[in-house]
Amino acid sequence: MSKLNNKKIDGIDIAKGLEKFDDDEEMYLNILRLYASSTRSLLESVKAVKEGELDDYRVAVHNIKGISLDIFAEWIGKFAADLENAAKTGDFDYINNHNSSFIEVTQKLVCDIEDMLFTINAENPKPKQDEPSEELLSRLLAACEAYDMDGVDTAMDEIEIYQYESGGDLVNWLRENVDDMNFKQIIEKLSKI
Repeated sequence: MSKLNNKKIDGIDIAKGLEKFDDDEEMYLNILRLYASSTRSLLESVKAVKEGELDDYRVAVHNIKGISLDIFAEWIGKFAADLENAAKTGDFDYINNHNSSFIEVTQKLVCDIEDMLFTINAENPKPKQDEPSEELLSRLLAACEAYDMDGVDTAMDEIEIYQYESGGDLVNWLRENVDDMNFKQIIEKLSKI
């Protein structure tokens, strides 16, 4: 049964998103999870825009535009494109007048995605296990050391199949750092386990 059955988020065309990822729900859900965490940190970087720092601002809204269009959050993508163009032309007044509403609607989208992911997880509980297996953690470590992105994704997917009695904080930390491609930090942490 589809995890996304009857799920809707204002501002995202979920059907087109699924189609883009060949109807692979797990892949699309992972993309949405990554979108939420990445966008949340990008929004932090655009909150205090200053007239003399429009290049940094332009790069941040460009990134939000790209990832929003990837998940078919087209309205957010268009809004970000307008702000990016204003930054390119140095139109600080436009940015100043529209940035706070951009942040507000984008944060709402991020919260809506996180709420939907939480609901999906509640409706589809994972099997329980005591803690992440040493074998899976070793495979993740080896993949990080080899900078093997497919191996990292596969190991992380296998780790996340379960809900853990202990070690859940480690799994959450690993997910965040895999999403940010912080392989050095992952290697350091897993080498000590």
